[in-house]
Amino acid sequence: MTDTLTGLPNRRRFEQDFERVLKSAQRTGKPVSLLVVDADHFKRYNDRHGHTVGDAVLKVLARHLSESVHRPDDLVARVGGEEFVVMLPDTDADGALRIAAKIHQAVTTLDVPSAGIGAGAVTVSIGLATGPGAAEEQAEALYRAADAALYEAKAGGRNQTRCAAPAGGGRGAPHGRHLIRRDRTSRRLSDAGRSEPRGFVMLSGLPDPARRQRTAAPGRYAGLPSFGFCRLVTFIGEDWDRVRPTGTEPDQHVNKSSPPRMTESATPEFPLFLAGGGLMGAMMRCYDWSGSPLGHPDAWPPCLRSTVSLLLGSRFPMFAAFGPQLGFLYNDAYAEILGGKHPAALGGRFRDIWCEIWTDIAPLIEKALAGEPTWSADMPLTMNRRGYDELTWFTFSYSPVRDEHGEVAGMFCACTETTGRVQAEAALRANGARLQFLDQLGKETARSTDADEILATTTRMVAEHLNLSNCAYADMDPDQNGFTIRGDWAAEGSPSIVGHYSLADFGRRAVEDLGAGRPLVINDNLAELAPEEAATFQAIGIAATICMPLVKDGRLTALMAIHDRVSRTWSDYDLALITEVTERSWAHIERVRAVAKLEALNATLEQRVEERTSKLVETEAVLRQSQKLEAVGQLTGGVAHDFNNLLTIIRSSVDFLRRPDLPDERKFRYLNAVTETVDRASKLTSQLLAFARRQTLKPETLDVGARLRAIGDLLDTVTGARIKVVTDLPDQPCFIEVDLSQFETALVNMAVNARDAMDGEGTLTLRLECCVPLPPIRGHAGAPGPFAAVSLGDTGCGIPSDLLSRVFEPFFTTKEVGKGTGLGLSQVFGFAKQSGGDVKVESVLGQGTTFTLYLPEVQPEVSVGEHDVEAAEVDLGGAGQRVLVVEDNVEVGRFTTQILEDLGYATTWAGNAEEALDKLGASGADFDVVFSDVVMPGMGGIELAKLLRRQLPHLPVVLASGYSHVLAQEGSHGFELLQKPYSADQVSRVLRRALARKHPRAASRAKS
Repeated sequence: MTDTLTGLPNRRRFEQDFERVLKSAQRTGKPVSLLVVDADHFKRYNDRHGHTVGDAVLKVLARHLSESVHRPDDLVARVGGEEFVVMLPDTDADGALRIAAKIHQAVTTLDVPSAGIGAGAVTVSIGLATGPGAAEEQAEALYRAADAALYEAKAGGRNQTRCAAPAGGGRGAPHGRHLIRRDRTSRRLSDAGRSEPRGFVMLSGLPDPARRQRTAAPGRYAGLPSFGFCRLVTFIGEDWDRVRPTGTEPDQHVNKSSPPRMTESATPEFPLFLAGGGLMGAMMRCYDWSGSPLGHPDAWPPCLRSTVSLLLGSRFPMFAAFGPQLGFLYNDAYAEILGGKHPAALGGRFRDIWCEIWTDIAPLIEKALAGEPTWSADMPLTMNRRGYDELTWFTFSYSPVRDEHGEVAGMFCACTETTGRVQAEAALRANGARLQFLDQLGKETARSTDADEILATTTRMVAEHLNLSNCAYADMDPDQNGFTIRGDWAAEGSPSIVGHYSLADFGRRAVEDLGAGRPLVINDNLAELAPEEAATFQAIGIAATICMPLVKDGRLTALMAIHDRVSRTWSDYDLALITEVTERSWAHIERVRAVAKLEALNATLEQRVEERTSKLVETEAVLRQSQKLEAVGQLTGGVAHDFNNLLTIIRSSVDFLRRPDLPDERKFRYLNAVTETVDRASKLTSQLLAFARRQTLKPETLDVGARLRAIGDLLDTVTGARIKVVTDLPDQPCFIEVDLSQFETALVNMAVNARDAMDGEGTLTLRLECCVPLPPIRGHAGAPGPFAAVSLGDTGCGIPSDLLSRVFEPFFTTKEVGKGTGLGLSQVFGFAKQSGGDVKVESVLGQGTTFTLYLPEVQPEVSVGEHDVEAAEVDLGGAGQRVLVVEDNVEVGRFTTQILEDLGYATTWAGNAEEALDKLGASGADFDVVFSDVVMPGMGGIELAKLLRRQLPHLPVVLASGYSHVLAQEGSHGFELLQKPYSADQVSRVLRRALARKHPRAASRAKS
């Protein structure tokens, strides 16, 4: 049960100990004294300086209170925000008063250096109550009596004590429960028990030793501050019962700072208009009006009575000034505005109370007394309410108060202090101006990259904005005493102060403040500094200055200062602005210097990076070349291996066919072996070209969904009976333009790969999705589409993540030797790329793999029937038609002409395109068809065919090629194309087809 801030016991601990002490006192009959201590105007002080400073003050105050008591049973506790109690068992009023005096003496020395609070800045008010131990329910009554005494002490001003002790003292005092209720305007004691009042003696400050000796037994108050007795005030409902203890005299004023005097009359009744009214109503009812220019309230005129009744009943600050001398009356709310002038202001002369502002308000008062109401909004007034001048603002009205004859007898004022709002609005405007200036300064200096240029712009703009005579910046010497002003801006008529100086010449204050990192603020050096120190400033034309230090690593390194040639009271705005300008300027300069260093570093860094990059590029080029060679070597090795196997079969078969005694059956078998081997070699080269995207495609538009339904049966055959093929195809048609043969080959290759991954058992899902975008694959950007996505998913073992990037490499396979060439997925990859799409692979170990072909969708073509010439039966072999063979390779040319002649064609051989054109002549009438290779020196076969199409459109051209990058990139351009290696039957069919298109009617008649 300890207060966390001060470490003292809290309210709960105090209440427990208080009850225990009172029970003990009831048994022994010894007195118990209670002091209630409260810091004067602490809320207002706390609001002004902040809670951190307020908490520091409370901690020091708690220590002083603890040091004021020494007995073990004495207790100091914190029972509220700034309220403390001191419980003194076995202590009468005299002993308690000594403790109170000791507390006052200790508080006068209270200082908090860390918070900037000096001695005498904080005072306390004390309420004291002493009670006999035998009284019933004494705890509550005693505490509330002390609390009421505290309230009277605070009403009397700062640093005062009021004491309440039971009237008559001893066990015989009447008892009953007395509660003090606190509201916004008053405190009162009401009898909640028995009807007879309980009295308390109220002691107030009275520095009159003679009176002290008259009113007390000799030596009773020896050595104590002078205290006299004032009368008891007990609230019975709304009435006051004034009782004076036997043998005492009424308290009297001794000076203006003393509280209002109580009347000596014991008349129990007051005029009704003074009923209520809180503290001020109570003071008016008890006040000795004999010395006031207003006289006794009984004699006040009705107009004054109604005005006083109005202001006492209001919580709004109000006062009335009445009569020829303008006697002053006010309410509780206005008492706060009076500050230290309250309560002495009650009944005084208006001019004496507000003498410091009389010249400002006198014209308004004259108007009001002349019968003219006035209204003033946010009027500035320099008041002295707390012992020092302070600038305040008020909004108020002066209204004339007329007597029953219509004559102006006084004036009435309703007012409100607007100091807080006016200052807040001014601070807001100043803050806006400050931010606007800082923004403009930032824009002006942002373009600068030179420190001196930045500081020159800053000093000029600051000096012009604050209307200064000079603004300068300086660098400190290493000894932290000498400094050089490197630049300044001086107004017209003011000298430049650039040069070298000694800080010590400007005085001890400059050395101490700047060395500690604090700004040096001087409003008038002639008034604030020693003559020799001020002379240093005056010699360079400076009367007022603010100098801002820059301390880095504990050393004073630079200064920025603003100066004026005349004395000047620097405002909070001036100090805040130069503080922020200094911080921003130095931060900007640090950034500029850092950028300059970085640029210097970059100058050499770029060269080093360039050199390193060049070496890295060379290394990467070497690495890429090495990788290319490795890939080519792998590809060459794979091709060589497979072709050697095929050539072995051909060579062995040919050797056996040369034997003259070879049976026909075996001869037929070897011939079939050669034919099958050639087909396998052709397929191998086709797969290689597909991977390289160099294969000549024959694209056609087809409904991919319909084609996949037809391929489903083929996949059943390829995968085997133990693998279930599931198709998931949309109902709407979806068209793509691809080489049908390569498309089907790609699907078969993926199906075979899936079959092997499932070890011949599982589920293969063939799925088609239409109108989908192409996702990013292997680092390549996607495309919006639309694309047809054809996917084959298996339930096999899956592919390890480290092998996924290699599955499309040629000859790469994880299958056993002899179970795969490693070219199946390479063909899929090459076909997808050459068709304008891509292939994506997704795999989860133990769950399966899905390959997805993305192929561009196209618009469907108009369906046409097959040409009659395509359906016509063509006789095998020629019938003497004339064929111009164009072939640059001698062996191939001889073999081709031999085949054609064996088929019944008449042939002429040209070794190149130019020779072929010579043989054709202008009309080409000597030949029925041209059979040309594609890849030849000089003019190629495609170029020749295009030329003949233009010059001899009636002459058909058949192209033959094993590979051509032109065909791969551009297609056959509508010419008949025969892929090498070809058979005699294939040559015969393509020539017949070409000739049939040349003479379609003859072909039709031959069919019939």
